[in-house]
Amino acid sequence: MIEKNDLKNAFAKTLRDARYVKKSDSWYMPGEEAIVVVNLQKSDHGNYYYLNTGICLKALSDESFLKVNKCHIQISANNLAIDRHSLDKGLNLEEGNSEDLAASMQVVGEQVLPKLSEFLSLSQLREHYKKSSFKAALMFWQARELLEMQNE
Repeated sequence: MIEKNDLKNAFAKTLRDARYVKKSDSWYMPGEEAIVVVNLQKSDHGNYYYLNTGICLKALSDESFLKVNKCHIQISANNLAIDRHSLDKGLNLEEGNSEDLAASMQVVGEQVLPKLSEFLSLSQLREHYKKSSFKAALMFWQARELLEMQNE
């Protein structure tokens, strides 16, 4: 069993080590043209957490601290991680243990966050969009239009 505070502390350490900044319950990584947002969300259906990620495009918003559900592109961390099983197991408080939590935070630090760092510029976002990397993402129509525009 994993204690809620142990999960939150491990998550905070992982994000701090990656130089994310905390505001309220979310963590932020600002880039030149986008801001990446990450947070944990408790499931309504059990003692399980989800890792939510969002991308706020600076060309579409002046806000520096948007919540994930207001970000222009929202994608589950499961769609960014290679080792989804380890990620999920460490977010399940009832079924996971301390080793699962450590493995989950390793996936966050070595797979999810490096992928998110590729989303801090429009040129990189456009490349990912062209490669259909956002098929499983929720994307606002304004973001889609911006990513479809050619560099001028």
